[in-house]
Amino acid sequence: MRLFVLSTFALVASLAINLQACSSVAYRSSDYEARQQLLQTNLDQIPADQRPETTRQLERFQWRVGINHDLVWQIYNAEDTPAGRDFLNAFLQDTAAPQYFKWISLQKLTQIERDAGRQSEAVRLWERNRSAFPDHQDEVDEIIAILEAKSEATKIKDPGAGINSSAAEYSPAPSQDGKLLYFTAFDRPGGKGGEDIWVSDLQKGSTTNLDAINTPSYEYITSISADGNNILLLGNYTDSLGGGDLYLATRNSRGWQKPRHLSEPINSEHFDCDGVLTPDGKAILFTSDRPSPYYPYHKKNQDFGGDNWGNTDIYIAFIDKDMQAKRIVHLGPIINTPGAERTPWLHVDGRTLYFASNGFNGLGRMDIYKTERLDDSWQKWSRPVHTGKILNGIGNDWGLKLTARANQAWVAGQLTAASQESDLYLIEPLPMAARPSRGIAVIKGKVLDSSGKALQADIIWRTNQSAQSGQQQSNPADGTYYLSLPRGAKYNIHFQKQGYQARDLQIDLGKTTQFSEQTRLVTLQADPNQKANDQSGGRRAGNHGFNKSRCKQTAIDNILRRSPL
Repeated sequence: MRLFVLSTFALVASLAINLQACSSVAYRSSDYEARQQLLQTNLDQIPADQRPETTRQLERFQWRVGINHDLVWQIYNAEDTPAGRDFLNAFLQDTAAPQYFKWISLQKLTQIERDAGRQSEAVRLWERNRSAFPDHQDEVDEIIAILEAKSEATKIKDPGAGINSSAAEYSPAPSQDGKLLYFTAFDRPGGKGGEDIWVSDLQKGSTTNLDAINTPSYEYITSISADGNNILLLGNYTDSLGGGDLYLATRNSRGWQKPRHLSEPINSEHFDCDGVLTPDGKAILFTSDRPSPYYPYHKKNQDFGGDNWGNTDIYIAFIDKDMQAKRIVHLGPIINTPGAERTPWLHVDGRTLYFASNGFNGLGRMDIYKTERLDDSWQKWSRPVHTGKILNGIGNDWGLKLTARANQAWVAGQLTAASQESDLYLIEPLPMAARPSRGIAVIKGKVLDSSGKALQADIIWRTNQSAQSGQQQSNPADGTYYLSLPRGAKYNIHFQKQGYQARDLQIDLGKTTQFSEQTRLVTLQADPNQKANDQSGGRRAGNHGFNKSRCKQTAIDNILRRSPL
């Protein structure tokens, strides 16, 4: 985090000089005019149906371009003291101050009032200063509605010193059953240096460094797959193509394997991050600061629009069995803005997408939003909905990920005005504004052989009513599996492993209306016509594909062929 060591007195004195100058020049960066011109986009090159939304996003973002970033950082780091509040209020009183500086000053003052329990005063701040934002009245209305929303029984739980520390913790990745929490920490004591991946057993209360994956370099977990056998992470190793690339680590009977690089075009010469496998295992959502088809190029770590995230956008890569991208789609201008979008996470319903953005004008620097996919183009979405005042504060709130229960989630953020480092929080129950519209049920159990030995089997599911399908694997260590399936459908669940006779389960969730868990023990009998092979596969570290020596890939292909992407 970028911090300024100037005292509050010095900040107020510095601002006073700017006010006496009675000029807006002090609020601008040295390349203000160039930045303004750079925001202009050739709309003729954008599909006609996307132009209105692209124009809308550009207009909403225009007030941030070419601003003085030092002042932005000073505002966000102002202290909750009389001098600090005077410093913030001075922007509201300065007629030369651009609207955006007034906005972020109100954001900070709002957080101060919220931390003090004065919710009604936080609302009045925006009502009293509404006239300061003639071009953003609809967004003022949105902020007031968020602040006035009825209080819920949601609890924000700090998991304590076992997970949070004096270091920065972020990018939570809970297992679907809620028993394990993977996360990233920066220079945390006991690590290997830089960014490391850690895992906490929430039942035992123990947290350990993931030694099998971590190095003295930087490892940043972006997600764990629904079956718990694949970790996507950001790395910056010798084979990286750009300023940060996505890698895949797989787990087999010998444990976690060395991460391997994902090839182009998922990775590029640009910053590529936040990879997450879709629940059906057919695609990877990720963010990248590669040139956008809609907005001007601004790379990560370049000051732009009040922050230095760059213009990272969300993409989806449809992959084959070897993790090669067959097609990459930009998710479009309803979700992506001229600012930064980060940490996408797709609910198991396959339609509810959560993401963080600083391109919308919310409660803080980066807030969490929810949207619904409307068709299979992956470019038509419902208008993103702010997930509310409980999940979002003045800082960067991001990385929201739900467990299977859908009323429980983990998030990283700075949820108070005094927060200096990112911490992890358990949110339970999840606020209504953040809940997915479609519920799920869980089918769980173990896959064993006839002697009771655990097996890592391929698990392929498909609905009887439609072509929806997906696949996972059971845990190579103990044979456990945990399938989160959308309610309202009938499923065929196919278990197979080379050397064993396959088995199918028929599961009817058509009339299931509440979250439920069904336990099914699956025993696979040895097939005398096949040779068993206990070498685990999955998305192997060696080739990122299914281990053809362990399962008949053609059988999987035949099943999935009935459900094309």
